Amino acid sequence: MIRVRNTIQNQHSAFDIEQKRAALNIINSPQRIRGLAGSGKTIILAMKAAQYHLQNPEAEILYTYYTKALHGQIKYLIEKYYKDFSENKSPDWSKIHILHGWGGGSLRGVYSETCNHNFVTPISFLQAKASSLMSPFNYIFSELDKNSLKSRYDLTLIDEGQDFPASFYRVCRKITKDMRIVWAYDDFQNIFDIKIQDEKETFGKDGDGNYYVDFGRNQNEYQDIVLKRCYRNSRIGLITAFSLGLGIYNEKVLQRLENNKHWEDLGFLVESGDSNVGSNMIVSRPEKNSPSKTNELFGEETVSIDLFETLETECQFVVDKIIKDITVEELRADDISVIGIDNKNIKNYFEYLERALNSKGIKTFNHLNTANNNTNYSIDDHVTLSTLNKAKGNESGMVYVMGVDYIFNNPNNIVYRNKLFTGITRSKGWVSLTGFTLKGSQCSEEIQKLRDKKYKLVFKQPSKDDSITIYRAAEKEENIMNEMDNLLKQLEALGLTRDDALAKINEYNSKKK
Repeated sequence: MIRVRNTIQNQHSAFDIEQKRAALNIINSPQRIRGLAGSGKTIILAMKAAQYHLQNPEAEILYTYYTKALHGQIKYLIEKYYKDFSENKSPDWSKIHILHGWGGGSLRGVYSETCNHNFVTPISFLQAKASSLMSPFNYIFSELDKNSLKSRYDLTLIDEGQDFPASFYRVCRKITKDMRIVWAYDDFQNIFDIKIQDEKETFGKDGDGNYYVDFGRNQNEYQDIVLKRCYRNSRIGLITAFSLGLGIYNEKVLQRLENNKHWEDLGFLVESGDSNVGSNMIVSRPEKNSPSKTNELFGEETVSIDLFETLETECQFVVDKIIKDITVEELRADDISVIGIDNKNIKNYFEYLERALNSKGIKTFNHLNTANNNTNYSIDDHVTLSTLNKAKGNESGMVYVMGVDYIFNNPNNIVYRNKLFTGITRSKGWVSLTGFTLKGSQCSEEIQKLRDKKYKLVFKQPSKDDSITIYRAAEKEENIMNEMDNLLKQLEALGLTRDDALAKINEYNSKKK
């Protein structure tokens, strides 16, 4: 077991060709990188920042993100890859701006910096909350977008893109030269229920009615990259997260993917079914799309669930396991995270854990007690006690998710299911789920059904009316059809009927041949 834990602690993934292409190619146009949690999106953005800085030392680079606690990891990765690329030199941090999306009095952010740079009076959180029915974040960027903003950055990198509204992207377009923007997102981590738009709607149209960003206009193969491999999670851990997140073994399937190609984009194999309503689906995950080491070393023990009658017995169980992790299995304290997803009891959970672990000489880093401008997820030699929001984008070798019964108080609540998915996918090794017996038993039953199906997702495809559909990004064919429709409208505006316009297009194509 110690050998396994040391392997996880020291794990550095070797990217496949797809990931390397995404990381090492910087194109002079917008680029989207899609992939599941743990597919290497943050690493790729950090590599891009390091490489572009090395090649263009005077360029201004913006790296922006949503979760404040991700800042430390981003800075570490950029510095690591810059040193790798430059024979151990250090980056010039006056040229690389790692900015939180909003920012504030003691935390630099895209909003605060852009307001200062353009002499715009910033809107406070309380003002934004009182001024609109939309989210405060969306409101402040919608208002900022109304200004003529100065271009400042030569390259903008947007991490956690699934959590940003379109107004944020539109401001980033204005403040970035030549629209050299790279954004990464994971629609399965969208715990704030913000609708991910396609690239055309996200960036909007120019004064002539043309989309600023439309991948259908350009055949550059690097504009839209899908990362199929997951380097963080074990195969069984990821399948379990999907099963619970989509509600596969719930009384009814809660979320469905649009088509078989979407499953394949995410690195799954559709063994049976065509994703039409009522189709009998069998979906599995090939071992090649998960880390080879975890496939080799992990079995079903990678995910466990234990239920209790009282909060005290649940907490003591986790305390005992953490002590064993450190004293027997030789896991570092800072590679252990406890994530509380029961908002009602999280304070009680963490107070118990702090008191019990500290009495054994084990230090804790409790995010409930950190300052609002804290930018670290973990600190050396401390067990991390985190809310789900702070855990987003971060990872640990051993993850305890406490309070799973909270999710199953309302087992059909999709936002809750997405939270459970996010919590499980923070782990690059083991996941221990705990909660109260009464409601948590459904979680245990769903996991057991998955095990009985040998970790395959076996279900009947629900209809759009009975579930939420998770859509793929627009297909190239759809983009071409949209372009065709726009062209026809332009020809009609010149006085041609649609039939005449189609005839003109056919005549033009015949001459080209």
